[in-house]
Amino acid sequence: MDDFEACANRLKKYLDDLKEFEGSDLSGKKDYYAASMLAFSAINESLRAAELLMAEEAMPAPATYREMMDVLAGKQAISAHLAGRMKLLVTTRNMIAHEYGEIMPKDVSGFISKSGTLREFLAALMRRREGKRQKRNGKNGKK
Repeated sequence: MDDFEACANRLKKYLDDLKEFEGSDLSGKKDYYAASMLAFSAINESLRAAELLMAEEAMPAPATYREMMDVLAGKQAISAHLAGRMKLLVTTRNMIAHEYGEIMPKDVSGFISKSGTLREFLAALMRRREGKRQKRNGKNGKK
């Protein structure tokens, strides 16, 4: 298993764990902090997966995570629409990272309701990676 696959597996685990909090009001301190940390970890793993794919393809290194989405969309690894939705989740990540005390349970619940975007993002990265791998193998005469 390579780094991208390990990252993808961690992301899937975080998203599966986050599902346990769907519909919860997160009013309990333990649930609130657990869900917040899972949200933060899931976004970070998504970004890490993107970094790994970008490195594999020698894409230009972005200065920000928001710029990362523009680069991925420009290289047609993800759609412009998905890039826009990911930028919103990056904003949530930054709020959690830099202003943790101002994040309310409703904010974390809102993220949970949008976590399907991370699954869609990972699926797009995986499709891109597999497509590139198949092209490379086809050029090398491998099946």
